[in-house]
Amino acid sequence: IPLSSLFAASNLLPEEDNLWALWDRLHLRYEVKPLQESGNFIKLLENNSLEPLEKLITWGEVKEAQREVSKVSMTTEVIETLRQLRDDLKRAGFEPSERRFAESLQIIKASAWLKGRDTVALEDIRILQHVMWNRTEDIGKVERIVLELANPLDRETFNLRDKLVGLVKEYD
Repeated sequence: IPLSSLFAASNLLPEEDNLWALWDRLHLRYEVKPLQESGNFIKLLENNSLEPLEKLITWGEVKEAQREVSKVSMTTEVIETLRQLRDDLKRAGFEPSERRFAESLQIIKASAWLKGRDTVALEDIRILQHVMWNRTEDIGKVERIVLELANPLDRETFNLRDKLVGLVKEYD
């Protein structure tokens, strides 16, 4: 049976080698932290309905979106940036599989399509910050590597944040 999508949640990441093949096939990865603000906890309790959610999109619309995404074209600049990303991640001690990179192309194309474009742009690789990490402690490092390549403003933002953190430590 062809698998169209899979959503998974876990309190633990794989520790054993036999689960890494499955983990590698879960493309978009998000760490969901517990609610921090009491107001959000109250909203959760107030809106905890067991009624089925209303369908937002039909299966036909999903299939049509997939067809349209497949028509989005890649650019040489993005392909070269992905090569640079692979090198930068490797230098930092991270080695996402070739499969992960190849399958991320559809995610990048979907990013462009959702923004109304038929060609990818460098900013579309931003989504890979949620694709290229394996362990939660690496999220920040991978995020920085991806975002610095995706947008020069992100690089400057990280540099300013680092300076600010340094100044705060100095002040303390």
